[in-house]
Amino acid sequence: MRGPFGSETCRAGVKSGEATIREVAAYLLDHQGFSGVPATALVEINHEDLPSAPIYESQVTSDEQLNLISGLVSLQKRCRPESGSQI
Repeated sequence: MRGPFGSETCRAGVKSGEATIREVAAYLLDHQGFSGVPATALVEINHEDLPSAPIYESQVTSDEQLNLISGLVSLQKRCRPESGSQI
């Protein structure tokens, strides 16, 4: 079972879903390649043959996390997960 976006992970100080966003931010802030951060982009794809698990607003654990990812990924609106479902 997957934890909600922004939940604790095995790496202290980095919550689930943050590493990807941090890597993109590092690349965007590395002006003229001063720190040597490799080219990085965040991409969202959908295809019927690919498994998908939407991220629902109710899964995001804080307003800070919601603000951070709302412009980067498509969030589905739903009050709470359906009983018995795994997200």
